[in-house]
Amino acid sequence: MELINAETHTCTVSFASFEIFAFAGNAFFIIQLTLAIGKNLFCSVALLPRNLHRRRERSCERELLKRREDARVGERGERRSSDTIYVHQNISDGDTIVSGNGKFELGFFSPGNSKDRYLGIWFKNTSPQTVVWVANREIPLKDNLGMVKLDDEGNLFLVNGNSKVIWSSNSSTSGTFINHVAQLLDMGNLVIKNGNETLIWQSFDYPGDTYLAGMKLGKNFITGRETYLTSWRSVDDPSPGEYT
Repeated sequence: MELINAETHTCTVSFASFEIFAFAGNAFFIIQLTLAIGKNLFCSVALLPRNLHRRRERSCERELLKRREDARVGERGERRSSDTIYVHQNISDGDTIVSGNGKFELGFFSPGNSKDRYLGIWFKNTSPQTVVWVANREIPLKDNLGMVKLDDEGNLFLVNGNSKVIWSSNSSTSGTFINHVAQLLDMGNLVIKNGNETLIWQSFDYPGDTYLAGMKLGKNFITGRETYLTSWRSVDDPSPGEYT
């Protein structure tokens, strides 16, 4: 056994087996090796005829790359979540999506000392958790069986464990559209759009108690919609409070 030290890895080579095989009328010596590179990275290499050796070498390289990536993921603790919900993709309690810049996260949470569950957006990796938007402010889930779904028409639904709709974006579109997606943008805006990148719905039109850069407050004289901030009832209850 030979131990080789490098700057970032330790490589251990051992002879695991020694065999002789007959191939195309000739005898070949097959020496099976085991390489350990870094933490829990193993690759089996054999001394084979040239054409077979090249196949095994390519396979080994692919395996090493895969295991190195898995090790990096393990060291980070997680992969960065996707920022997108696709049609008929279910997001369960415990799942999240993260904006491309890693600043905002969408998922289920319980505010303060409450055990009720809400779908919301918060600043990622901040303590204490700072929620900036809540979907079902007035109708909390009473367990962790909630699920988010996006349908073919561009509607985003929040359902409970009995598949009852608790909250909906009410954003269905007329006509036939394909490739609807819900995406959490870098500014913390959850948007629903179709395959033509046409905006169908956005959370910025339904703010809670937090103003984020890019929001427009006041009255839209074209649609008549009024957009304003409303305080939470308490730290344990995100339903609309007394102040606007």
